[in-house]
Amino acid sequence: QLELRLKLMELERALAERDRAEQAQAKLIEELRAAHDDVRRLSGMMPFCSTCQFTMTIPADPRAIPTVTDGVVQVLQEKKWAEADVMAVELALQEAVANAIRHGCGGDASKQLQCSVMCDDSGEVVITVRDPGTGFDHTAIPSPLEPGNILKPSGRGIFLISGLMDQVQYGDGGRELKMRKKKA
Repeated sequence: QLELRLKLMELERALAERDRAEQAQAKLIEELRAAHDDVRRLSGMMPFCSTCQFTMTIPADPRAIPTVTDGVVQVLQEKKWAEADVMAVELALQEAVANAIRHGCGGDASKQLQCSVMCDDSGEVVITVRDPGTGFDHTAIPSPLEPGNILKPSGRGIFLISGLMDQVQYGDGGRELKMRKKKA
């Protein structure tokens, strides 16, 4: 009987400990739900803001490209852009940042480039990419559709950006690219 009583006491202690752990878990789940609801409420307000604007400075490293593109994609999706337009903006931005890294920064990861994004309720996104390079003359870039350029492994980025975005402008001697696209 003594042995059974000891086992019963151990079982009661184990059950009490389990109850405390379940209560702590339930409290944590409740706190996480409340925090998630707060984040969802704040995120839900974002599409109603008159303007969403941010500027990022990233290292000239291709691994940093998603740092910019993921944020832009999220903003456009929250503003209910069509998936095809979101993909077009994302691809144009990837190309612009990749060009800035490769040509403007010479692939030097110690250099940095800047990307500014503005998205307003009129349904337009304006993205500016700036690099510290020497610049270039965008009118001197040969068309990738010319017979001698069709099989070249590069030289399509500017052509692609121009086709995906509604308006593309170069400034500061080619060190700045400004792209615009309106929500369909």
